[in-house]
Amino acid sequence: MAALGVAEAYLLPPRVREFFVGATVASTVWLLWGFLVLWSGSINLWFGNQGEGATRNELKKLRRHKWHLIQGIQFSDGDVDAIVVGPGGVVAVETKWRNGKPKEQFINGDRQQLAKSATVHARDLRVYLESKGLKMAVLCAVAVWGSAAASLSNDGLVIVNGTPLMHGNVLKSWVRSLPSTYSPGEIRATTELLHRRLAEQTKA
Repeated sequence: MAALGVAEAYLLPPRVREFFVGATVASTVWLLWGFLVLWSGSINLWFGNQGEGATRNELKKLRRHKWHLIQGIQFSDGDVDAIVVGPGGVVAVETKWRNGKPKEQFINGDRQQLAKSATVHARDLRVYLESKGLKMAVLCAVAVWGSAAASLSNDGLVIVNGTPLMHGNVLKSWVRSLPSTYSPGEIRATTELLHRRLAEQTKA
């Protein structure tokens, strides 16, 4: 049926012809939609949003363990995907969805760039907190989702230039493993400061 030309299709019985025309139109629309999505880069944005949503869901589970989640705070070098503040300190979490790339490319190239980006954002956050007189330790981590996450070690975590890159599924347990160092008062002060900054940023 797919091999029929337009002229040949009109020789078919009416019901068959209607099916053929409808199928052809639907296929064309889907092909055009797929081309536009790929060409515009929207597919990358969609995957990025999926990854950030998955990270958010993992970090929300930490609330019962006295960790607090803040998302989307911007600094001069870009926004931090997620920040959690809790007994183990402050963690700036970057999220990356890596799908469809060769495993070797992720291992040899992307890992270095991801680690560098996370380190820069953690540095910006640390400088900001110190400027406000808060001395909680600031750590960074990269949560990786998608097929590239399978290239990580058996326990789902590797260290690249001092920065942990991990499968998103182990992010919660990694944060919980951080030694409890800070008091409820320190956690509250830092969390409130970051919420104020986010509110001011939203108003601007």
